[in-house]
Amino acid sequence: MSVFNSTNGLKIMLVVTGLLLSGCTVKDTRMYYWGNYERMLYAHHLKSEEVSSLQEIEILTQDIDKALASGKPVAPGIHAHLGMLYASMGDLDAAVDALNREKQSFPESRVLIDGFIQRISNAKAITK
Repeated sequence: MSVFNSTNGLKIMLVVTGLLLSGCTVKDTRMYYWGNYERMLYAHHLKSEEVSSLQEIEILTQDIDKALASGKPVAPGIHAHLGMLYASMGDLDAAVDALNREKQSFPESRVLIDGFIQRISNAKAITK
């Protein structure tokens, strides 16, 4: 009697197939929720004519909501980018709010973010 008969061969093939298929699943093990940020940032810098600031704000706001729903923290830079978009559109209060959320989430960014906030505060003082 052969050790490798048709029943054993079928079982081995099923086990190997199962192992191969289980290796095909992709689990997101990243620490932060990135959403569309990387693609949007690429488009912002290299294809800026294709995506408006308003569309970027909408994309980032949706990504922030999805991050909260997933239980993962928002990726570094998302709130800062959102703040700079608001500032470019003239919504300085929303810009400062977004920048403060970045600083709260990533205290190591304090010096950079405080510089942005100071520039926005100076712009607000000039426009009054």
